[in-house]
Amino acid sequence: MKTIPLDGRMRLLVSVRNADEARAALDGGADIIDIKEPSRGPLGMADIRVMEEVVAAVGGRQPVSTALGELRDNPDPTALPSGIAFAKIGLHDAPGSWREKLAATFTQIPHIKPVAVAYAVIDALEEQHIRRDQISDVIRWAIDHHATGVLIDTHLKDGRNLFDTPTGERAAEYIRRCRTAGLWIALAGSLSGASLERAASFGPDIIAVRGAACTGNDRNAQVDARRVASLRDLIAKYTAQPAMSAD
Repeated sequence: MKTIPLDGRMRLLVSVRNADEARAALDGGADIIDIKEPSRGPLGMADIRVMEEVVAAVGGRQPVSTALGELRDNPDPTALPSGIAFAKIGLHDAPGSWREKLAATFTQIPHIKPVAVAYAVIDALEEQHIRRDQISDVIRWAIDHHATGVLIDTHLKDGRNLFDTPTGERAAEYIRRCRTAGLWIALAGSLSGASLERAASFGPDIIAVRGAACTGNDRNAQVDARRVASLRDLIAKYTAQPAMSAD
């Protein structure tokens, strides 16, 4: 099963909702195919049948990851098909015992590597559902539980992006912490245009997108191979440049 080496090359993850989109993402040069159903939330879990079809369409050419929804919804990962390398679960409205519950959930699928997900707080309303220290806590959890990587995302998909939050300003710090711990780090959060270029300038291991890869920049539209190729070219440009520093 393909993995993601920490070799200094920035990779493009494209979230897809079906096998046709997976093929378009591959045609455009995506490095990682991620399965989710955007109508069910930022980490909406797709039907198992859809996962099977996407895995078959990818055919082992690139790593496949999948979203499992939010921890509060008690996701059951035991029916996941073979061929999925990574899985991730969100912590929106997560219980106080989230550390133990998250670990227990991933223990059910030892053959799939966990990705720790942290949501950035966009506004005061979101702060009621996401602790401001969640990212630091999630990175610590990832280290303690031998996760393969960390994804920083936004829960709200309302046109604002990662750099509309304080988290965006600390991207370099989070990247350093993950790298020091031997974890890869992915930046997401409605990245497109200038915000995507800004994220790439920090040199994360992965840039993760959905809307930016879709027709009309609409996360509910279809993944377009030409848009994926354009994103792939942009990321390649930043891979060849030194990453920004927070100093």
